[in-house]
Formats: sequence, C-alpha cells, structure tokens
Amino acid sequence: MTEENVFTCYLCNFSSNYDYFGREPPWLPQIRFNEDLFIRKDPFAEPGTRKVINFITLGAICPSCGKSVCADSVGELNVE
Repeated sequence: MTEENVFTCYLCNFSSNYDYFGREPPWLPQIRFNEDLFIRKDPFAEPGTRKVINFITLGAICPSCGKSVCADSVGELNVE
C-alpha cells in the first residue's frame, strides 16, 4: 500500500490501510452504498471465499467538516 491508501480518523487517530474509497467496490457488484466510504477487504477471510460480507467499513468523510472520521467516531461529532 502507498501512503495514499491509508485512512486516518481525524478524531481518534485510528489508522489503517484501505482497499477502496467510493460507493461501488469492484469486488462487491451486488452492493452500492449511499455515500463514499473507506473500505478494506476482510483481512481474516480466506482468499477465494465468496462471502457477501467480506469487507470492513473503516469510515467516511464528515459532511459537516470534510475530515475523515472512523465509523466508531460518528457519535462524537458536534454538528452546529
């Protein structure tokens, strides 16, 4: 992974590599998200397994401040 493919939460500094940013991950043709997300393929899934849920949602861009925030930090946002 390049440094460009590292997600870092603005609020808690959680950091992880990600495989895709957007709404339609190419390896999940049956899924389309409502907003752009930072997504990582499940690192614990065996290669070649055909599970529907073979990804981890790391976070998204906050619509209020434009910063990257992890999925766990959404409740911590103060929207004025």
